[in-house]
Amino acid sequence: MSVEILDVKVQSFIEDLRMQFARLMKEKDLSFEISLNKAIPETIKTDPLKLGQIVKNIISNAIKFTKSGGIFVNVGRPAESSNIHLSGFDPEHTIAISIKDTGIGIP
Repeated sequence: MSVEILDVKVQSFIEDLRMQFARLMKEKDLSFEISLNKAIPETIKTDPLKLGQIVKNIISNAIKFTKSGGIFVNVGRPAESSNIHLSGFDPEHTIAISIKDTGIGIP
């Protein structure tokens, strides 16, 4: 599997998520909130297709198992407790995307 690293505008990525899921969220009467930490640069380097596929897959699963409430996406820096440096990534140059929902969860 090849990886194609490109410059990706974070705001465009977020707007694509909003547009893709807006109708489904409305149909299920769920709220959909995306927050963006102001410390995140306007552009990041990533494989846009793979990033999109991963995030959309997680959001789709959250929608599937959420009957009421909503889904909340946060784009920010990794938490200090994540020990991201152990993976070789620099926390100052790493983006963390978290997805939370009010669904049934996984025991």
